[in-house]
Amino acid sequence: MRTTHPSRIVSSILLFSVLCTGFAPQLAFAEEADTSSAAVTPVPTETSIAPTDVPQTDHSDTVTKTEVTEALTTIPEILAASEEVAVTRDVDSAAIVTTGETTVDIPKDPAEGVTLAMEGVSIDIQLPNADEAKDASTVAPGVVAYAASNGSANAVQADDSGAVRMLTIIDNADAPTEYPYTVTVPDGGRVELTFEGGALIVDGEGQAIAVVETPWAKDAAGKELRTWFTTDGQVLMQHIEHTVEGVVYPVTADPRFAFTGYGPTIFLSKNETYYVSIGLAAGIGSYFGGLGAFLSTSLGTAAADWARDHNQCLAVYKPLFLRGVRSFSYRCQ
Repeated sequence: MRTTHPSRIVSSILLFSVLCTGFAPQLAFAEEADTSSAAVTPVPTETSIAPTDVPQTDHSDTVTKTEVTEALTTIPEILAASEEVAVTRDVDSAAIVTTGETTVDIPKDPAEGVTLAMEGVSIDIQLPNADEAKDASTVAPGVVAYAASNGSANAVQADDSGAVRMLTIIDNADAPTEYPYTVTVPDGGRVELTFEGGALIVDGEGQAIAVVETPWAKDAAGKELRTWFTTDGQVLMQHIEHTVEGVVYPVTADPRFAFTGYGPTIFLSKNETYYVSIGLAAGIGSYFGGLGAFLSTSLGTAAADWARDHNQCLAVYKPLFLRGVRSFSYRCQ
C-alpha cells in the first residue's frame, strides 16, 4: 500500500474534511480488450444529450464545417455550454479560453493537439485522425471544427466550466469505429480507466489530475449508441458502435476532459483490493478515515471487483473541483 506525497495531503486536508460527502456514480460494465483495459458505457448515461431535430448532411466521406455545425446546432445544450466564454486567438491557436485558473488552447492545425493547462500542469491531447483533417474553422464561441475526408470530423469545445469537450461527427457507416486520443502528461503520467466507464489522467506519482467523463454517442434520431474506452496507458481509445442496423447519420459522440485538482488519494494493494471486493473492508476503511468510508459501500465493493477483474488495484481519491469521492484502478505488482 502507498499514499500520495505528504505535502499534497497536507495542502488538501482542510478541503478534505468539508468535501468528502460521498458520490454515487453510475455503474458501467467491463469489457476486456486484447491489449488494454476497457469499460463499457451505461445506456443511457446521465451526461448524454439528445438532438432536437435531424441534421441535414449528405453522408459522404467528406464532412464539412457546415455539416459539423448542422449536427451541433441540433444539440443546443452543447453550444450553450460555451456561448458566454471569452475567446482570444493567436497565430497558432484557433481559440484560447481561460476560465478561472484553467486554460484551453485549441490549435489551428489539428496535428498540434489540444492543451489543457492549470497551475503549471499541462495535458496535451492529440485529436483522432488528425492527418485526415483540415485546419480549424470557428463554429460558435469556444467551438471549432476540423473538416475531414474519412466519413467523420472532429470538433473541440472549451466550455464555461474550464473543461474541454472533444466531439466526433460520424456521417456514414464506412467511417472509423475507433477514435484514439493520445494523452501526454509530463513526468511519466498515464491514463487509467474507472469502473464507472470514464477515465482518469494521473501524474508520475499516481496522483489524479484530470478526469474524462463517461462517453456518450447518439445518432441523428437521438438513439443511444454503445461506446466505451480502452487504454494502453497513453492512448485513450473511444470505440463507437455506429455500424449497427437502424442508425440514422450523423452520429455525434464525445469525451469531456476536466481537471480534478489535487486531493487526497489512497492506493490499495492487491490484498487490500481483494478484501474490499468480497465485502471485508471495515478494517481497511477505518484505517483511512473519512476517505476510506467509500470502501465499505456497495460502490466501493463493485469498484474493487472491477479492478480485480482487470488484474489491477483500487485507488480512491477526493477531487477538489468535483463532488464526492471517486475511484480508479491502477497497474500494481
